[in-house]
Amino acid sequence: MIVLIFCSDLLYLDRLGDIGPFQLAIGLTVITLVIVFFWHENYGSSEDDTDENQKKDVAPAPKSFVESLFLTLNNPHILLVGLCQAFFEGAVYTFGTVCGIQCYQ
Repeated sequence: MIVLIFCSDLLYLDRLGDIGPFQLAIGLTVITLVIVFFWHENYGSSEDDTDENQKKDVAPAPKSFVESLFLTLNNPHILLVGLCQAFFEGAVYTFGTVCGIQCYQ
């Protein structure tokens, strides 16, 4: 995984300059959000379930995101775990970008 990130970082650094890897990350995030919004969860089925009962149990994706946002903002433990994860990922990506730039020069 790290090798893949490093190679894609160098590839987009060559083509789009110093902000190329960040533009790649934005594009991949948008693609992921589109996939998530149209994803239908597969919970399996039992013999007495019908298609109508299964559809009633699954919340639409936008409603789930709004509920998750309110839950995250109202629970400081979840918020802190999310912030720690975001800062860690940001630090790792920044390190990969700086390392890629230094290795390229």
